[in-house]
Amino acid sequence: MSIEIRAREILFKTRKLQSFYVSCRESGPSSTEDSLGSFEKARRKIPVIRPFQERRMRSTAKDKNKSGFIGSFGRTNDPFPTLLAGSVNIFSFWYEGKEQDGYIRQLTPLECERLMGLPEGWTAFGNKDEAISDYARYKAIGNAIAVPCAEYIMAGIAEVL
Repeated sequence: MSIEIRAREILFKTRKLQSFYVSCRESGPSSTEDSLGSFEKARRKIPVIRPFQERRMRSTAKDKNKSGFIGSFGRTNDPFPTLLAGSVNIFSFWYEGKEQDGYIRQLTPLECERLMGLPEGWTAFGNKDEAISDYARYKAIGNAIAVPCAEYIMAGIAEVL
């Protein structure tokens, strides 16, 4: 069997994956229950989360380009950038119809760990139980491979072998 055929079998075959990461917490509601509870607490308001383009915002503000400035807050179909080791991802957030109440914020190390499929607090402490700085945590997470991606590839290799 050629390498090309194996790659197709491993990378492009549909497999069942865990849809929500299960926290390392021993007890408490699952991710889906957390999401439903949060939706109810928000009184069924629809959150809008978009990637924020800081460089674009700065250059368009300098040029007094209003439409470019507004565009720096992201569009509906804009992809989110990957987590990077050298910088922190910033996003804009508001509830639908309440754009004026929105804000800009960066992901926390805990949120980045969750996005990568890591247990909560995975990067919080070093090998001697010393606290790790947020900068070092972002760098470690940004240099990592997402656990669900690795699991998907390894499951495909195991199937083919």
